[in-house]
Amino acid sequence: MELSFPPSRSGARGLTVDGLAIHSRFDPAIEADRFVAALGWLCPPSCVILLEPGIDHLARSLGERFPRTKMLVVHYDREIASMADDGNNPVWSPPMDSSDAGSAMDDLRIFIENELSEEDISGIRLLPWPPAAKAFPKMHTAVLGTILEITRRLAAGIETTAAFGRRWFSNAIDNARTAGSIVGPLETSSPVVVAAAGFSLGASIPFLRKNRKHIVLVSCSSACPALFHAGIVPDLVVSTDAGYWARCHLAELRAFPRLTLAMPLEAALPPGRETRPLMILDQGSGFERALARICGLESVGVEPNGTVTGTALEIALASTPNAVIVCGLDLCADDLVSHSRPYALDPFVNGGESRLSPAYSRAFVRENALSPERRGRFRLSRQFATYASWFIDNADRFGRRTFRLFPSPVELPGMRAIGMEEAVSLMDGEASFSFGLVTPPPDGKERSGRILRFLNELLTTARNRPDDKDIEEIIKLIDYADILAARKLERSGRFAVAAEKRLASDRKFGDFVEKMKGRIDG
Repeated sequence: MELSFPPSRSGARGLTVDGLAIHSRFDPAIEADRFVAALGWLCPPSCVILLEPGIDHLARSLGERFPRTKMLVVHYDREIASMADDGNNPVWSPPMDSSDAGSAMDDLRIFIENELSEEDISGIRLLPWPPAAKAFPKMHTAVLGTILEITRRLAAGIETTAAFGRRWFSNAIDNARTAGSIVGPLETSSPVVVAAAGFSLGASIPFLRKNRKHIVLVSCSSACPALFHAGIVPDLVVSTDAGYWARCHLAELRAFPRLTLAMPLEAALPPGRETRPLMILDQGSGFERALARICGLESVGVEPNGTVTGTALEIALASTPNAVIVCGLDLCADDLVSHSRPYALDPFVNGGESRLSPAYSRAFVRENALSPERRGRFRLSRQFATYASWFIDNADRFGRRTFRLFPSPVELPGMRAIGMEEAVSLMDGEASFSFGLVTPPPDGKERSGRILRFLNELLTTARNRPDDKDIEEIIKLIDYADILAARKLERSGRFAVAAEKRLASDRKFGDFVEKMKGRIDG
């Protein structure tokens, strides 16, 4: 690729790529000003990501028009980046040691995730410079797809926190107060199978039945109904969801009171948690970590991610030096079937069927809306893509001992596809496992007292040190909207209005904590 930087008639620097002019040959500055003016943005965006803006002109014009807007600059070529004047904005360009587009995109993911904050997401804009997109079509497509995937995932995380923050908080308090038997990490030298709830789990049932005594079986909570229906009881169940529907997946665990459940403190309250063996998962939440420490609950560290299958895989990989086989991990729907059968939520989905609204028609409408993209008989969706992104981003951590039984069209690098015969060849004798021993926690009354003291300390800190970052992370569980609004207002210099937002958040937090204290005292 040949680059040149000829001056324009106005004297400003220009840029050509293989003879294609990236900026006006007459006046690049005026061209950039007109482009920015034509955007029609009535309100300044919180953040703009410039996709290969060329040299100098677009970044300058945008910065002058929206001086308080955060700007990230993504260049498609290292030489252009070295020649450009992007001001003080964070800049990315392909690293010198990137051997292919995939490794360059991995580096871009790290850059975007490090530079974007939560308050940036709601008002973010992607702004490609059309001539550069035309000059670098493959790079433009790869960069655009990577950034869209990251921003969608971050937006989904914010939406989840806003929707479930209060439930996370109350679940964590209740679980910490009432959890009974606590176990340590899963330990085995045998092959481990992780059961997810995708439609292909049904095809894996014969393999699981025949080889049950040769494997340690770790099941996602959503896969339990299908396994129980087939007469298969896992060795460990993993649940990470805080929502009401998660309890539906756990309902049948009542028939297996000694079956160990792995869960973070924030997860939905499991049946019989006072006596059931629990593996408490530490996924990096400072609030949950402090709560577990105060209550004397030993926990097992697991990297946070957006899917319960990812958590189950993390546990499996840490538990054994042997092979780990994942089944039911489809990340797509097979026509109208997206989950294994039976599935705990099917009665709710199909509950409204009637002569005029039969189950098949309802399923067709639902899957068309949720998974509109087709790949042959399979359906893909934004949600499936978000889940897949975690496995793709962490492919290098799977090593050569992670396998995928009956894979779907959604390929996952680092997880080799195998069939039943090869899966059987990985078996090596009768499996055995154990859970690490931990110190029994204090009794429930003692823990309740400790939690009350902990909540009082949180209230005192919130009143006396409202700018404390740790307390802000906890407050946003209760009132995410006002916290994000306050951060945006502070960045735009509207400190008085921001202070009002923070006071409103503090009041809501105080009211919620007082209710929690009343539940514990009661």
